[in-house]
Amino acid sequence: MFTVGDIPNPEFFASSFGCNWSGEPSKYLGFPLGANPNAISVWDSVVDKYQKRLDGWKGKYLPLGGRLTLIKAVLSSQPVYFFSLLRARSSVVKRLEGVQKRFLWSGSGDTKKFALVRWDICKAPISRGGLGIIDLDSFNRAMLGKWLWRYANEGNSWWRELISIKFPSQHSVWRTVRCRQGFSGSVWANISKEYDDFWKMANIDAGNGAWVSFWYDSWIPEVVLAEKFPRVAVASSSLNARVSHAASLSGTWWMASSAELRSSRMSLCGGRLCRQKSAFLFG
Repeated sequence: MFTVGDIPNPEFFASSFGCNWSGEPSKYLGFPLGANPNAISVWDSVVDKYQKRLDGWKGKYLPLGGRLTLIKAVLSSQPVYFFSLLRARSSVVKRLEGVQKRFLWSGSGDTKKFALVRWDICKAPISRGGLGIIDLDSFNRAMLGKWLWRYANEGNSWWRELISIKFPSQHSVWRTVRCRQGFSGSVWANISKEYDDFWKMANIDAGNGAWVSFWYDSWIPEVVLAEKFPRVAVASSSLNARVSHAASLSGTWWMASSAELRSSRMSLCGGRLCRQKSAFLFG
């Protein structure tokens, strides 16, 4: 048995399942099992792969365009596997981008040379005058956001059921509760940190409203009612109400609330409920 993070009495849990506990982190398909996902040392293998790639290239004999192509096609995709599960610390991103910068301007991952263009311009899209090199930090966050998307859409998957049991949400079926401090070293705790930015770009098609929280889900574009009307939400006796509880298919709202909320509902929702199932939308 492998443990993730600091687990008290791991030998006891291992014996309860009739197996042995491995005190040393192991790897499965190159991914570290049992290691602290927040540890910078976890990324040493990724940085080493970066360097090994460069060792096989004769960068100083390549033109600038050739180096740029190799950075985009090879180096930028090297950490994808780790980026899909772990949140890279800023120091790790700087190490990886440092290798890219040195290779681009000097042809070597070790030798520094005067940069002709600022790195933030290099990472800008070509349409905006940049070189189109992937921003590794944004790429990492986008890869983690994939799991938030899958959690919202794969309602019957076993991994989602496991996460929802460990981090249950009291109000919404589309997301988990914010992880407590004690779970700060877990993989999902780092993934769930992207919820705020992720939900700014996501909405829920209410459909029949049966699976949509009236107060806590963004079923109205760019609006979460509990955030827009916090005093009304706190005073409500139906915090766990679904949209289907608050309105009928004919568009009649029957949930009692303040005049401010009541007068803005129809203009906010922009339509009536339908008989289709609720759906999660992104973008």
